[in-house]
Amino acid sequence: MEIMTTQPFWYFNILGTHPEHQCCGLATALINYSATFMDKEKQPAVLDTTDEENIRFYQKPGFSSLGTAQSGDSPVSHLVIRQPAPSRQHNHAT
Repeated sequence: MEIMTTQPFWYFNILGTHPEHQCCGLATALINYSATFMDKEKQPAVLDTTDEENIRFYQKPGFSSLGTAQSGDSPVSHLVIRQPAPSRQHNHAT
């Protein structure tokens, strides 16, 4: 599956939280912090997960499903993308 080839994009290669530190907001904070740079540069982000339950987690910061991919006997990867947030327009009176 060809995802992105014509523009720069962010790719989260490995994102995980040690089980003892899950549900503390660490991964959410990292994604939200990274999103400020993605939005500033107007670049999308792509990641994949082999755990279908993670898709709901990634939807909260704005990722949406691109579908699935699999190579040989490897686990099925669920691909998600986050488009950059629209820039805010400031109206300046002249």
